[in-house]
Amino acid sequence: DLQVRSRRQRQMCIRDRIEGKQAGPFSEQELARLIAEKKVVKETYVWMPSLPSWKMAEQVPEVLKLVALAPPPFQQNG
Repeated sequence: DLQVRSRRQRQMCIRDRIEGKQAGPFSEQELARLIAEKKVVKETYVWMPSLPSWKMAEQVPEVLKLVALAPPPFQQNG
């Protein structure tokens, strides 16, 4: 099914930059949540089927798009 294949190609794996552990695959929604929680940062290595090798998140346009859509941290004025 074309839709399932397309969704699978957008899924990404990540590698923790400190412990070196691999996790995933994650959907775009899951990855956006990890970005908002600061668990995926620009130095995090990511891989997806369209990439020939692991790359830092800041080098992957699909990840940069999700970073741009992530809201800034909420600061309550008190």
